[in-house]
Amino acid sequence: MFAGVPAEPLRSFAWKTRLLTYKKKGIVFNEGDPADGGWWMVDGCVKIAKTAPTGRSVTLELLTKGEGFGPAVVFDSSKLHLVSALAVTKASAVKAAASDVTALMKAWPPFAQAVLVQVGRRLNHAYRLRALNAESAGKKVAATLLWLREEIGSPFAISRREIADIAGVAPETAIRVVLAFKRRRWITVDAGRISLRKPDRLQNYIEQS
Repeated sequence: MFAGVPAEPLRSFAWKTRLLTYKKKGIVFNEGDPADGGWWMVDGCVKIAKTAPTGRSVTLELLTKGEGFGPAVVFDSSKLHLVSALAVTKASAVKAAASDVTALMKAWPPFAQAVLVQVGRRLNHAYRLRALNAESAGKKVAATLLWLREEIGSPFAISRREIADIAGVAPETAIRVVLAFKRRRWITVDAGRISLRKPDRLQNYIEQS
């Protein structure tokens, strides 16, 4: 995201940031909180979630080292977070004030473009999830596993509840489907870590009519 920013202004920007640490399940910010800056992950994992009309929390994204969240809110006139951010593991991130993020975006268009690309990627994922609403629970879980592999690599240590939240299914359904994929040897589960052995089989399963 910072690739287009020269070293000197980037150092100046970095000096204004703060390093923050979060315990597992620690709240970074809640939906509706004032949006006062942007965060960039140093280590650990943070999930971005949205409250559905039913009141259920839906996981939209999982962020790991090097990824940013929050800066796109400078485009929103409400200046409120439309999502929540919660630490899935012990995590740390650097935070920059909204005014500093805005100044950097105005001074260096490549940085602003990178922020917009990130927004587009997240919107694309949201549309992909919506497109699966009418599909079976199995296809939803398969798509979630492929997305997790794409986002954070394989193997990944994500709880069945997190998988259920992302897929939009009940936790017991996610457990049942994961076990079915394991029996087919499409995935392996070892000490809570899931590896995708045959991602092509999962993709074919999703594409079946």
